[in-house]
Amino acid sequence: MTRSSISVVGVLLCVAIAGCGGSSPSSPSVSTPVATPTPVSYTGTYSGAMTGTGSGVAAVPCSGRTVITQTGTNISLADLTVVGCFPSAVTFGSASGTLNGNSFTANGSYNSTGCGVISAVWTGFFSGDARLLNLRVVLTPAPPDPAACGPVQFLGEINRQ
Repeated sequence: MTRSSISVVGVLLCVAIAGCGGSSPSSPSVSTPVATPTPVSYTGTYSGAMTGTGSGVAAVPCSGRTVITQTGTNISLADLTVVGCFPSAVTFGSASGTLNGNSFTANGSYNSTGCGVISAVWTGFFSGDARLLNLRVVLTPAPPDPAACGPVQFLGEINRQ
């Protein structure tokens, strides 16, 4: 082999290596944008099995229903209607509060026939997809409580409809 043919083979070898990504610069890669998660909305009607306790009564199974409205971190919970704990359906006052992630505490009060002013404290948290709500509602009559109305508590994991 002559010296010129060795030079040609060497040049071809360098070109082949450079073409396979050896030492030649590569073109810039296109970056893929990071997906932005869609915010979860908790607005909707939630209903399902609950348990009522209080006034000397152990756990009584019933079902509950409430309508929730969310605007940003503000949350409003419409009247809690329970069926099965009492001879007929009973509706308890609403509350409003602030979301902290997927949990909340909300407060409200209302006038009850026979029990006077009732303060309502709603606490709970939503599942990540907003399909379930673990809810606790505590109703406490203002003192004095001559009719021995409370406090009464309702607990349940209810489903979004």
